[in-house]
Amino acid sequence: MPENVDLVLTNGWLVTGAGVERAGVAVKDGVIVAIARDELLPPAKERIDLRGNHLLPGIVDSEAHPGCYVPFRYDMTTESRAAACAGVTTWGIQAPSTRLGSEPFIEYVQASDVVPFSQVFDTARRIIEDVSAVDCFLTFMIETDAQAEEIPRYVEEYGVTSYKLYMQARRIPPEDHNWPSRRTALGVGIDDVTLNPVFEHVARYG
Repeated sequence: MPENVDLVLTNGWLVTGAGVERAGVAVKDGVIVAIARDELLPPAKERIDLRGNHLLPGIVDSEAHPGCYVPFRYDMTTESRAAACAGVTTWGIQAPSTRLGSEPFIEYVQASDVVPFSQVFDTARRIIEDVSAVDCFLTFMIETDAQAEEIPRYVEEYGVTSYKLYMQARRIPPEDHNWPSRRTALGVGIDDVTLNPVFEHVARYG
């Protein structure tokens, strides 16, 4: 048991995978370090009386699409607050490179608007750090060979370990079969050739 912690939550009903029990929680440096009956919890800088309410784990919502139809900063400001109100503490943001804060906001994207994620990651991270009410992780929607070949960089430098391939957004030249996806920012579409380097890189990194 830690000797001193930052926060203790007492007088509540703790909800876990094993059921509901009368217990409190101790937190140090943003991490839960103890779950125990109130009288066994360590001294803390701050104590919160839950007044008999239930204490639930935070929800991880693995798929959200802020910035799909309006600018990313706007959605991150409002929708992350709504997520927090619903008990979401971690948000998985799935987005193409054209929807991570680039300006000006382009409602119907074209192939020329699609860039490697290395060109937009810093902007997305800055917006998340500035306005998000919840923690976030990114899932990149891969469309191009250039994006696929950068996956080692995305893993090693950015910590991005999940990728999404919209196989229904096909790229079949010379006709444009991707036009319905342009409103949702998939400006290129995808073909089978792009899948190979994605699978190879993901397999190598596990």
